[in-house]
Amino acid sequence: MIVVYILGAYLIVNYVLRVGGHVYPETMKLVNFGVFVYLIYHFLRKPLLDMIDAKIADVDELLKTTESQLAEARSEHEEAQRLLSGLEADIAKIGARSRELGQVEREALIMDGRERAASIISQASVALKGREREIRREIVREVAQRCVDVAGAKISQRLTPDLHLALVRSRISAIGRRS
Repeated sequence: MIVVYILGAYLIVNYVLRVGGHVYPETMKLVNFGVFVYLIYHFLRKPLLDMIDAKIADVDELLKTTESQLAEARSEHEEAQRLLSGLEADIAKIGARSRELGQVEREALIMDGRERAASIISQASVALKGREREIRREIVREVAQRCVDVAGAKISQRLTPDLHLALVRSRISAIGRRS
């Protein structure tokens, strides 16, 4: 603020001298300018140096903070790299273990599948044998029934009414003797 006042005073003095018609020699201009520079130097030197020192202190503080953050970031980066190198080994171990477990599980599934297949085959065999017996019985019944039908047809062809009557009477008498 003082600089503004000094500069204003300098400009006002120059203006007044010009307007007033005073001869303003070059030497006076240099003296005025010298006084102006001296006043600025005298009044602004300490505030400017204080301001520059404060700015330097701020920059130093920021630099220290940045360096500490950089050091922390580097240590975190190194820690992360160390962990990553350990993770690669762990991943390799996990992969190998997974393959081993997968092979064991595969073999267990194959064995289970074979056992189930044997069980299914056994059950199917039992079911087929039972069904085969039923079919044989049905075939025997069918053949027996056909034989009876064929025999009955042949007997019917040869059987005369007189012979039929004689057979019925002999059968009745055989039943009567049993009782």
